[in-house]
Amino acid sequence: MPVSELVVIGSPRTLLKTTPDNQYIYNKVILSPKLPQVIRKLEKAFPNKVIHSKRFLKLSSLLIDHHCPLHVNVLKRYEIREKEILKGVCCPQCDYVPMTRARGKWMCFQCLHTSKDCYKETLQDYSLLINSIITNKKAREFLLVSSQPVMKSLLANANLSHSGTTKGTLYHLE
Repeated sequence: MPVSELVVIGSPRTLLKTTPDNQYIYNKVILSPKLPQVIRKLEKAFPNKVIHSKRFLKLSSLLIDHHCPLHVNVLKRYEIREKEILKGVCCPQCDYVPMTRARGKWMCFQCLHTSKDCYKETLQDYSLLINSIITNKKAREFLLVSSQPVMKSLLANANLSHSGTTKGTLYHLE
């Protein structure tokens, strides 16, 4: 079975730079909009089917059944202390941190972008960096929200499963 290496970058804001003698990287690392074009090119390069549909479906089911997500403690791996992490909601437009919450919206002072739900990405960041469970207090500290009722409302709007009651409520970010 032919194997071709390819790295696909999903973010359209990613810039790929390399040294002049390292140009082959542009064939191995691509931005996601270029993926269909690369797939068509590979299909032309390898027109003969090596594995039949039924066997391919069986293989894909087997891979899905045996998939287990990788959980890496990023802070420990890269020797970063939790207090070194920049707190606050990141602007999805210009990456400025922190955005400010006012009148039910998050606003970026850098580019003036506004959003109602950009805080959800920051909660995902917390989950990946620190813990997949968060309390209202920890969420307020991480998102820089001073009001407990506002944070309770934001966590409820994020449709997170939760356990416990009152101060003991734990929100599950996975």
